[in-house]
Amino acid sequence: MKTTSFPIAPFALVFFLLMAAPTMAGAASLSPADLAGTYRLARVNGQTYTAERPAELRVGPGQALAGRICNTFRGQYSLDNDVIAMPDFMLTRMACPGELGTVENLFLQGLRSGYAVMVYGDTLELRRDDRIYIFTKTASDASAGEDSSDTASGRPGTAAGSTGSTATSGTGTVNAADLVGRTFILARVDGKPFQSEMGRQPSISFASDMRVSGSACNQFSGPGELEDGVLTVANAASTMMLCVDQALSAFERDFHQMLRDGATVSLDGDTLTLSRDSRRFEYTLE
Repeated sequence: MKTTSFPIAPFALVFFLLMAAPTMAGAASLSPADLAGTYRLARVNGQTYTAERPAELRVGPGQALAGRICNTFRGQYSLDNDVIAMPDFMLTRMACPGELGTVENLFLQGLRSGYAVMVYGDTLELRRDDRIYIFTKTASDASAGEDSSDTASGRPGTAAGSTGSTATSGTGTVNAADLVGRTFILARVDGKPFQSEMGRQPSISFASDMRVSGSACNQFSGPGELEDGVLTVANAASTMMLCVDQALSAFERDFHQMLRDGATVSLDGDTLTLSRDSRRFEYTLE
């Protein structure tokens, strides 16, 4: 006996798509907590990003966004339908010639208008027109991804028993990779908040070749050596401006002496501490 077959597969497929469509359309959008963390730029339009100074984004609480490509920028971002934008932000004004300046200009132009944002695993992807930026979470943030309280605050957490970048827990030896491309601002001296008459906050920055630079009353720069968690800058060049601010002058004198002699370095989340003998200088990530 002959049997008649009916082409039910196409109808089943249509039924499936109709049933699935509401689910796909109703997919949850990203929240600020999904974005929180510290990321470094890995690729631009599929090409590995190889600039001398790492480009970094830090997404923190209260929809705060900070970062650096050549200059440092910071502000409050909006997140609407998985589009992140920051039309207004503070930006330093250092001259950025060549490719680094081009990358920065294009990225910041897109940030003002908005990027379609995706997060998958430890990867943050920003897209606009024909520009695609791929960022990856830094080692400390990636290892702490399961700690929801730290991730939501934008501060790296510490997983129990973690053997990754132990410097972030304040219990291991800091190495150059933990510092390169970062700028820290002085917060406390010997446990007390630092205040200067001029309202200046000293800074310290680390370049890819471990060149250490920064400012207090004067600006300084010199080759740094980091060995077994001890930072030494024996030959720093410095401007010679007369410093009438007593607090700045005293700090600057003691700070440079500490670097010449060798400062023990610890890194706990966003807090960098330089110490020697009874002196202790605490910095927070810019």
